[in-house]
Amino acid sequence: MREDVFNALMESIEPMDEVTPYLKAIIYGDAGMGKTVLAATLVEQKGLFVDTGEGWVALYEWPELKAKLNKMRYQGLAMIDGICDAIEEGRPPFDSYDTIILDEASTAAVLDLDTVIKANVIKIGAAKDPDVATQPDYNANTERVRRSLGRLLKLPINVVLTAHVREDEDKGRGLTLTRPLFSPKLRNDLQRLVHIVGYLTMTE
Repeated sequence: MREDVFNALMESIEPMDEVTPYLKAIIYGDAGMGKTVLAATLVEQKGLFVDTGEGWVALYEWPELKAKLNKMRYQGLAMIDGICDAIEEGRPPFDSYDTIILDEASTAAVLDLDTVIKANVIKIGAAKDPDVATQPDYNANTERVRRSLGRLLKLPINVVLTAHVREDEDKGRGLTLTRPLFSPKLRNDLQRLVHIVGYLTMTE
């Protein structure tokens, strides 16, 4: 074995009791189930709430949770990459956050599909219908979102993604499966990067 290879192996070893565990989670459910509030309760000292819509209003009645959060209006995957850069470089105030909440990640994926379609209309021209997503659009969208959210989930910080739901029919077993509202490939890729995938529901 080459010495540099052996040294690289040795540098990758660390005592398990010295490793800091970080929460990586996807919380999904229908609107009004409390995803945003639950995500906010997971913040320890200070968190960054990246809002794709108006989800922050769910915290209006929870001043103790709002006090722990700074809000950012979502402006695209480039923003997620910028947040990752700032955390990796230790830039204030991003070096003070213990938790990043993306509410909702499923909406961010949908918004990026619109971005991909617009880019392909410019690239392809009149042959591209601006109102119809094709398989190449979906493929590019899945890869773009996987890359940005995957990078976010690998940071040494707690990350909580919220999502709406989709229902898939499993005709072979006669079941209806309730899953996060991502494309199947993107869902599988993201679920491999998190520790918890939680479905939030309510029974009255």
